[in-house]
Amino acid sequence: MNDFTGRAALERDELYALADEAEELGEEITVPGSLAGLPDLVTASQELTALNGLVNDLAGHVMHRNALGSPGPEQGTVVQGCTAAAEHAGQAVANFTRAYSQLGQLHHRAETLPAANTNATFRLLRHHLELSRENLDSVALELRTAADTIGRPAPQVTAALSRSTQPVPPARPEHRGIPGTWAFLPPPSAQRHAR
Repeated sequence: MNDFTGRAALERDELYALADEAEELGEEITVPGSLAGLPDLVTASQELTALNGLVNDLAGHVMHRNALGSPGPEQGTVVQGCTAAAEHAGQAVANFTRAYSQLGQLHHRAETLPAANTNATFRLLRHHLELSRENLDSVALELRTAADTIGRPAPQVTAALSRSTQPVPPARPEHRGIPGTWAFLPPPSAQRHAR
């Protein structure tokens, strides 16, 4: 494996690892079905810290790629994938932070809030947790899409390679007495003009 393919494989694997991290974080976010199923504030605090860690990981990845003295040909793909994923990760943090605030209200003021306010806060909590999970799915998608394109030839190269310079055998081969040989027939218009 040469340096280019080794670096491309390493970049691809790192993006897949970040995508896996985003998916795992999304799976850890529990959307409660009732007020009795509210997550505790310690667990929610740990999840918020982990979400911020994902944003830091993405920013660190971009910073590291740009600090390299001799960036590889995949740098643009990696940076674009990470920055696009960071936007979704930031939205996940924002949505989770809103849910975190609502969770705090429900844990500490649920008994003093009117039932209508409690139910409205609970619905908002669920909504923001679901949005946060969707944002993390988008993080993983951005990173996997970028990883899938690393090491692939550019679209122009693929198009050029797909054009064949080999002649295509005719639709009706003519057998000239030698089994297994093919001969090209003149086009039907050439036979008409030969008369």
